[in-house]
Amino acid sequence: MSPVEPYASLRWPTGIAGSDAKAKLAEGVADRVEHLLSSAGAAPRVGLGSGTTSFLTLLALARRRDRLPPGLVLCATSHEMEWYATAAGMAVEPLAGGRVTVAFDGADQVDPAGALIKGRGGAMQRERAVLSAAGRGLIVVDATKRVAVLGGCPLPLALRPTGIFATVAAVEGRTGLEVVLRTGSGKDGPVLTESGEVLADLVVPDGTVMTAELDARIRSSDGVADTGYFAPSPTREVVTG
Repeated sequence: MSPVEPYASLRWPTGIAGSDAKAKLAEGVADRVEHLLSSAGAAPRVGLGSGTTSFLTLLALARRRDRLPPGLVLCATSHEMEWYATAAGMAVEPLAGGRVTVAFDGADQVDPAGALIKGRGGAMQRERAVLSAAGRGLIVVDATKRVAVLGGCPLPLALRPTGIFATVAAVEGRTGLEVVLRTGSGKDGPVLTESGEVLADLVVPDGTVMTAELDARIRSSDGVADTGYFAPSPTREVVTG
């Protein structure tokens, strides 16, 4: 087996739950991206999210590359999606502070106002940067991800390694909630985010609502680089299959 598998063969490393429904949803997202790019001119940039639906949308776009604008470039939110996009024959470059015409990505939860919980895969900082740079953001979820209020699921946190004991204590003191560090199954030690911080989860139990005010309390703790809470944005739309 090639050392760059599973990326070179464009194979997701685990089974994709509901793959047929997700593939259909991905085709619809690719249609929307193609439409938004139709008036973008040459060499547009597209933000490529992480996760299985983004992976399937990437494959759908790769199959129709001849219909896409010349010079199209993808700005990926994670290393694995950079590798998949490259293996699919798509041009990839860092965001580097520029703009993108449209970005697509998933979410763990979406509330009626469009606030999100994201970052279970540890890419929340790059995901935030790409979505913030996008003229239009497409949040692609199935109906189970749409909730009345955010909460009842872990909130991913990106924590700086230095002084992490004090950071965890500060977050727990400000929120009254437990912080659990992720540990690796394919490596010893902690799991790191795509930006090099330690990945942790704030345990948000049923009955506790994740709000902008709670997010602000978390972020006021020294050592918190980012969280998985995304406030509503007028440039985003939610696409549900």
